[in-house]
Amino acid sequence: MTKAGHHFTGFITAALLLIVMPDLNVFGLAACVAGATAPDWLEIVHHDSNGKRRSLIPHRTITHWLVLWLALAVFCFTFSHELFGAIGFGFAMGGLTHLAFDIPNPSGVPVLNPLKNTSLKLWSSGELEWIVVPGYGLVVFLIYALKSWLIKSV
Repeated sequence: MTKAGHHFTGFITAALLLIVMPDLNVFGLAACVAGATAPDWLEIVHHDSNGKRRSLIPHRTITHWLVLWLALAVFCFTFSHELFGAIGFGFAMGGLTHLAFDIPNPSGVPVLNPLKNTSLKLWSSGELEWIVVPGYGLVVFLIYALKSWLIKSV
């Protein structure tokens, strides 16, 4: 997925969090959007003396490791009613969203082993993004509509 696609899915995940966790503070929601691109920028990209783009941490290794992001989400969820817990939880949910939309890519992401990537091989980066991102948005909207309908019918 492209950087723009990850930003959009981060906003959609923040909307989902607002639906299922209406008490999550605005800082947690903003952190979700930041977390949606974090696995890439946490690699600490820089340019060498020749101007070539390099990463301090190799792409799609430790910063894309599912176990690490899940552990952060679970830990921070227990404190999500507090400011830093909400920020950490939102950030982790954004990171998990990033991984969810990178695993269909042939490059995949590390799931259990941080040095071995798993891929669903469904599409390459940027392909079908124009369908996948709105499709995700539609699913989140349907969750909102279903929640609203259930609340009105009770």
